[in-house]
Amino acid sequence: MADQVRINISAKTMEGVPASDPEVRITISEATGPSQEVASVTLNNFTGNAIVDVTAPTDTFPTWQVNASFSRYDGSHEFLVSRLPNKWTPSFKKLADLPSPRFDRLKQVVAVSTDVDLKNGPAVGDLSAKYDSPGHRSCWQRRLC
Repeated sequence: MADQVRINISAKTMEGVPASDPEVRITISEATGPSQEVASVTLNNFTGNAIVDVTAPTDTFPTWQVNASFSRYDGSHEFLVSRLPNKWTPSFKKLADLPSPRFDRLKQVVAVSTDVDLKNGPAVGDLSAKYDSPGHRSCWQRRLC
């Protein structure tokens, strides 16, 4: 599954005029976890402003790091962005389908969580038994638990 990410890049020189650059490289990486590159775009003949749409997988962590690297200017700026909950539809994999080693620690915690009580939500009990339950999953998706 993929998601469209819109990035608005605006750059000015120290004098306050639009920065012109023959090549600006934009990369999106996971901000947590293995920090793998999710997508990259090269802007040719950048004239100070650009909007780029990037296709990025939705099965990555929801926090991404966006880097802009300029060929003619010193410095690269990093931005952390988080998905807006009301702008995407979350989907959850079954507990057994969560990939290793990325989710091994979560699986260990779930395995010993036998008396779970969620704040402002229903009592779950044995999280290992209820993790894949549609009722609890929709509660977690809406962040009502």
